[in-house]
Amino acid sequence: MPGPFADCLELEDLAAQADIYASQVIPGILQTHDYAHAVIDGSRRWRTEREVRAFAELCMQRAAVLTLEPPLPVWCVLDEAALRGARSRPTVLAEQVNRLLNLHERLPHVQIQVLPFAAGAHPAMDGTHTIFRFDAGGSVVVVEPMTTSLYLEEDADIGQYDVNFHHLRSQALDTKRSRKFIRDVIKEIR
Repeated sequence: MPGPFADCLELEDLAAQADIYASQVIPGILQTHDYAHAVIDGSRRWRTEREVRAFAELCMQRAAVLTLEPPLPVWCVLDEAALRGARSRPTVLAEQVNRLLNLHERLPHVQIQVLPFAAGAHPAMDGTHTIFRFDAGGSVVVVEPMTTSLYLEEDADIGQYDVNFHHLRSQALDTKRSRKFIRDVIKEIR
């Protein structure tokens, strides 16, 4: 795996909490295999089908942190665009959205909130990021633009992302209304 991605995997393994904002794509840790394959293939960042398959399989292995003892607690704020993404066939998207609902309902340490289009402008308009929190030491923010990953560790940066994530959570639907929203999206996809 490319260096920056390997670093992100290590942070995922060591973190005590992951707070994720996803703007266009469901986060890898929550993806189904077919959805991961469609997103990875569509990104055109991998040269061969073998590389696409290997990276999609890695996404599936990442999900193991959700069921380890202790599991990684995840709080994910998903932009509505991530749920309605036209990145894959309707059956693939329906399977993916069903998985989100299943994780949210079955695993109490996985919390998902939907940030609907109606929420308007918000503090994370510049894109997807993850705040990894640790039992010892400071947090790390991972920002993932197209060609690399940025790792922010300065107190000022962490503080800004913490404030922004708090605002995102307050603008998003609460977890109960988010589950209903996700169920409605599933009905629309079918």
